[in-house]
Amino acid sequence: MMEEEFSEKLAEKVTEQKTQEEQYRTQIAALEKELSRVRKELEEQKKEQMNVASALMEAVRYKDELQQEPGQKCRKSARNGRKNWKKGQKN
Repeated sequence: MMEEEFSEKLAEKVTEQKTQEEQYRTQIAALEKELSRVRKELEEQKKEQMNVASALMEAVRYKDELQQEPGQKCRKSARNGRKNWKKGQKN
C-alpha cells in the first residue's frame, strides 16, 4: 500500500515537473521573441540616430558656408574697389 502511494505521489511530481518545464519553455520562447523585437527596435533607433546626426552635421556645414559667403563677397568687393580706385588714380 505504501509503495502504491509513493508511486502515485512520484507520478504526480513528475507530471507537475513536466507541466512546469513546459511553462518555463513557453516563457523562455516568449522572452526570446521579445528580446529579438527589442534588438531590432534598437538597431532601427541607432540608424535613425545616425541619420539625425548626419543631418545635423550637414546643417552645420551649410550654416558655415552661408556665414562665409558674405565675408567672401565683402572681401571680393573690397578688392574690386581697390582695383577700381587704383585704375582711377592712374588715369
